[in-house]
Amino acid sequence: MSLFRIFILVLLSPLLVTATVLYVPVLLVGVVIYMLRVLDTRGRVSGTAYEPLQVRLIYHLRGTRPDPVALELTRHLPATSWGFAPVVMTPFVWICKLFPGLLRYPPPKPATFTDMMGVRCKLIDDALEEHVANGDQVVLLGAGWDVRGYDRPADQAVPWFEVDTAATQAVKRAAVDAAGLDTSGITYVTCNLTEQAWLEALHGQGFDRTRRTFVIWEGVSMYLNDDAIAATLRAVVTLPAGSRVAFDLLTRQWLNTKAGLAAGRSVSGFYGEPWTWGLELDGRLKPTLDAYVEAQGLTVDRAWPLGIESDNVPAIGAVVLAAVPKG
Repeated sequence: MSLFRIFILVLLSPLLVTATVLYVPVLLVGVVIYMLRVLDTRGRVSGTAYEPLQVRLIYHLRGTRPDPVALELTRHLPATSWGFAPVVMTPFVWICKLFPGLLRYPPPKPATFTDMMGVRCKLIDDALEEHVANGDQVVLLGAGWDVRGYDRPADQAVPWFEVDTAATQAVKRAAVDAAGLDTSGITYVTCNLTEQAWLEALHGQGFDRTRRTFVIWEGVSMYLNDDAIAATLRAVVTLPAGSRVAFDLLTRQWLNTKAGLAAGRSVSGFYGEPWTWGLELDGRLKPTLDAYVEAQGLTVDRAWPLGIESDNVPAIGAVVLAAVPKG
C-alpha cells in the first residue's frame, strides 16, 4: 500500500468510520438474505455457481472486465434479485479499488488462489475469441450462471450449447427470460455429469460431432470423481482435431494443506458441495499435468499455474487449455 493511499485513508478516516458504522447493518442484512436464499435451494440448485458470477460482477463494477449482462442476470437470480449488487458488492468494489492487489484483472503471473477466477476468465475469454472467430461450436459443461453466450456480436453466431442439471438450468432460464436476454443460437441441454455422458445428452440437440468444438468446463472438476473427469476429457478426444477443452483443477497436495482444508470446509459447509477431487502431483505441476492430460488422449495447449511452487510448497492448481491432436 503506497504512502499516498495511507495519507488519504487517514485524512478521510472520520468520514470512513461514520459511513462504515451506518452501512454495516445494511451490509449484514444483505449477506443474511443472500445466505438464506442460497440455503433454501441447497442440494438442488448449484450454490457455488454464484461465486464466479460475483467475481465477474466485481470486475464489471470495478471497470476491469466489462460484463453488463452479468449485472443484469444478477438482478433476476433468486439469491441476488433483491438488490444484491448495490448492497453487498459495492463495499467489496471499494475495498478492491483501495487495495488493487485483491481480485486483480487481468490476473498476474504467478497467480494466487484469489486470482483463480481472473485466470479462468482471461484464459477462457481469449480461447473463446479464437474459436468463435474460427466458427467452432461452443459447449458449456456445468454452465451455471455463465453469461458469455448472451452478448455475442452478430458475426459470432456459432452454435452454443449450455449443459447443466435440470434444477440449476430451470432457475437460470427463468432469470434469463426475466432479464430479457437474447437466447438466439443457444440450446439448453439437461445432463448430470456424474450420471450421464455429456456427448450422449447432446445427441439429437443439434450438436454436430463432425464440427470442431470448444468446450468450456469451468469450476467443475473439483466436485467430481476420477471416473467422471476422465470420461469427460476422453469424450473431447472423439471430436475433430483442433477441438479444445478449457478447464481448471486443484491439486490433491494443496487440498490437504491448512489453506486448502479451510477453503474446502467453507465451500462444503455453506453450499453443501464438497471438493472431492484434486490432481495427484508426481513431482512438479507441469510434468504431472502434461502426463495426466496426455493419458486422456489430449495435449496441453497452454496452462496457467496457480501459486508459487517449491520443494516444500505444492502448486495450488492450474487453468488448462487442452487440444485434440491431429492424427
